[in-house]
Amino acid sequence: MTLRASVVGCGFIGAGVVVPGSGIQSHAAAWYHHPGTDLVGLADTDGVRLAEAGRRWEVTALFG
Repeated sequence: MTLRASVVGCGFIGAGVVVPGSGIQSHAAAWYHHPGTDLVGLADTDGVRLAEAGRRWEVTALFG
């Protein structure tokens, strides 16, 4: 069974980029890379940050 996940809040911890070798991973990155999960939605009150996260994680269901 594949789970569908959404992330509320697209800041550094919610949807930031993965820093290679640092062990730091955002919530969106974890859901995006997990084989049993589809990242299907993002939400943030900052439209610019939301759009950037949508492009980065290939999510089209964006809620502002």
